[in-house]
Amino acid sequence: MGNAIRKPKRRKRNLAVQSLGDEVLVYDLERHRAHCLNKTAALIWNRCDGETSISEIAASLKDELDLAPDPELVRYALGRLAKAHLLETAPAGSQYSRRDFMARLKKLGLAASMALPVVSSIVSPTPAHALSCVSANMCGAAGNCTPCYQGNPGQCGARMCCNGSCRPANQARSDCGC
Repeated sequence: MGNAIRKPKRRKRNLAVQSLGDEVLVYDLERHRAHCLNKTAALIWNRCDGETSISEIAASLKDELDLAPDPELVRYALGRLAKAHLLETAPAGSQYSRRDFMARLKKLGLAASMALPVVSSIVSPTPAHALSCVSANMCGAAGNCTPCYQGNPGQCGARMCCNGSCRPANQARSDCGC
């Protein structure tokens, strides 16, 4: 196994991330896709720092999910996260299909089945199609990496909200990870 497989790393660039209770909402600014990670998938994705191994990630889930450490659960989640383009380097695909993995979890019990990592994805319109660009004075209410304009709405996308202000896109990328 290569390093990317043993120590996965989540993607940070061109993503807008919002925690919502136990779930994490991730909007991919490059692919214009929104992803909802359930608690299990979110816990695993947040631990993909390029320094933590799959077995260490599995062990860290024991306290939060009340499950025995299961590296196969983590591998399954990594396969789902890679398919959603949420990892910098995609690991080898999960060795389980969803059906096979559900059968495996069923043998482990209902609690394990409830821990199935789920990554739900939808395609969203581009900012130009959705008219989601905000004026500079709305950046305080809009999240980081939201397209914004100063003066001319026709310049939407050349600037992005970053820490409450409308900044040139290049500056927002370096300062806020847009």
